[in-house]
Amino acid sequence: MINTFFDFVKNEAAKIKVLSLKELIRLLDILDENKLELPVNRVISNEQGLHFITAHGAKGLEFEHVFIMRANRDQWENKKGGNYNYSLPPTLSKSIAGGETEDDRRLMYVAITRAKNYLYISYPTHSDDEKELEPSRFISEVLSQENEVKHVEIPEEVSIEYKAELMRYQQGEARLIDDELIDKVLENFKISATSLNKYLKCKLAFYFENILRVPLGRSASMGFGNAIHYGLELFFADINQSIPRSIGSVSKLTDYFIKGMDNYKSHFTAQEFENYTKHGINVLTDYYTEYHNEWLAPRKYELEYNMPITEYQGVPISGKLDRINIYDDHISVTDYKTGKYDSKKLNEPSGGDDDLGGDYWRQIVFYRLLLDGDKRHDWVMNKGIMDFVEKDGKDIFRRKEFSIASFETEIVGKQLVDAYQNIKNHIFTPGCGDEKCQWCNFVMRNMPAKTTTDEEESEENLKMNIDI
Repeated sequence: MINTFFDFVKNEAAKIKVLSLKELIRLLDILDENKLELPVNRVISNEQGLHFITAHGAKGLEFEHVFIMRANRDQWENKKGGNYNYSLPPTLSKSIAGGETEDDRRLMYVAITRAKNYLYISYPTHSDDEKELEPSRFISEVLSQENEVKHVEIPEEVSIEYKAELMRYQQGEARLIDDELIDKVLENFKISATSLNKYLKCKLAFYFENILRVPLGRSASMGFGNAIHYGLELFFADINQSIPRSIGSVSKLTDYFIKGMDNYKSHFTAQEFENYTKHGINVLTDYYTEYHNEWLAPRKYELEYNMPITEYQGVPISGKLDRINIYDDHISVTDYKTGKYDSKKLNEPSGGDDDLGGDYWRQIVFYRLLLDGDKRHDWVMNKGIMDFVEKDGKDIFRRKEFSIASFETEIVGKQLVDAYQNIKNHIFTPGCGDEKCQWCNFVMRNMPAKTTTDEEESEENLKMNIDI
């Protein structure tokens, strides 16, 4: 029922930029007055299957067989604090200890009374490190003279098989879609700086986001970055069109940014929109003060410049450049960055086999490859600039200029060619293994690695099918 209501709220919110609580209540009143019901999206379950649920979640349900596992004292009575495991002060916990015990006892009662006819309560006597464990006090409270606690010995081979099964969920193995489907996705595939960085960082992330194209949710930081780019694009377009050539006021820049925030309003909650708008005005005001004196130096700008699809050693590449600064005898490329300053992404490779260089460094070199292949112009890119629009934690503007040497284009060129060949060969594993990577974690949770037993069973099934 909660999921049904949540889906209703999301669908209504998608129709307008901001769904207020007042408007939501008005919609619910209309449904109520007209006796219109929302169809409940029920979770389909199997009567012949097993249901893994908490004691809280089992309230109101009944089952023929109920198994209460891990009925140990540390699981039921000796829990620390409440939510988030915050411990209460001793003077307070002592005064409510009896109440906590009664709550635990009531919860055990709920779990026990879910059984129609058969109830099984089990607990381990020792932990994995051979530490002795105590059973819950509630077990003795429910035992009658006819009942007795039975000691069960688990055969060693069963225990080993169980632990091997658990290990499968720590060694995920991504199952890829059919090769023909991947080839279909890759028919018109071209590499951008972003997709190259993603593939080099985590092949699994590239697979899920670029091959399967899993939809990703919008975020406030993404909306803020888009609004900053939008405001700067319009502001520098005014410089191009000004006669005589001049720089607009800081208020014009912030006005364009505010317009950009309105364009990307769906990325924010109401409070986020207000906070990010104020933050952006402050950021761009400081940025204008810091750099506006140098903005008339280039004779022209190309803004949000879409590069035509070109090739590097047979690899199709493409991209969009935030700003090209055109001088009389050369050009430079400026890329805007919002968010936290990360110096590691600016590093050039140190020469080690595992050091591929920072993402921002590679991005600038990739732009050089793109511009070198652009036959529409004879531009010579002498440097790239990573321009951090927001100050860092020390209240300092950061800007990194790269003068690109030929050996750097060779390094990135090789990374590009190798990555493209691997993608064409459907090499999307292993992942990065970072504990914070959502896709590596997804695979470990949902795609456990196949064991030898699984493979043997598959071969045996295949033989049986052939015999039949």
